[in-house]
Amino acid sequence: MSQLEQQIALFFKGTGIEPTKGLKQKIQSFFQENPGDNHLIYKRSILYFYNKHRVIDSIASTSKEEHVYTFDGVKVARVKPDYYTGGATSSVVGAAAMNGLEIDFSNNNNNNNNNNNGNNNG
Repeated sequence: MSQLEQQIALFFKGTGIEPTKGLKQKIQSFFQENPGDNHLIYKRSILYFYNKHRVIDSIASTSKEEHVYTFDGVKVARVKPDYYTGGATSSVVGAAAMNGLEIDFSNNNNNNNNNNNGNNNG
C-alpha cells in the first residue's frame, strides 16, 4: 500500500466516511493531478474538494463526525469545529496523535486584528 493510500485510509477512519472503491479512486486521482494545490476538508457531513482556495467538488456523507478533518495528500489533521468559529481555544491534532493527544492553540486572531487595525478602545 502506498503512502497516499495509507493516508486516505486514515482520513476515512477519522471522518467515518464509508471508504467505497469509487471514492478511494476519486481521492487518489485528485491528489495525483495537482500535487500541492489540492486538499480535502470534511466538515458537517460534507467532503469538500479544494484546488488552492476554491471548492471544485463536494460530496455529502452519512458520517456524523463533529470534528473537521483536513487532508492535503500527505497529512491528515483533526480540527475542533470552534477553530473555524473563533472559540476561546481550539485544537488541531495530527495523524500520529489522533488517538487522544490534542494540541491546544489560543485563538487570538480577533484581538490581534483589532490591535493591528487601531481599533483599541482606550
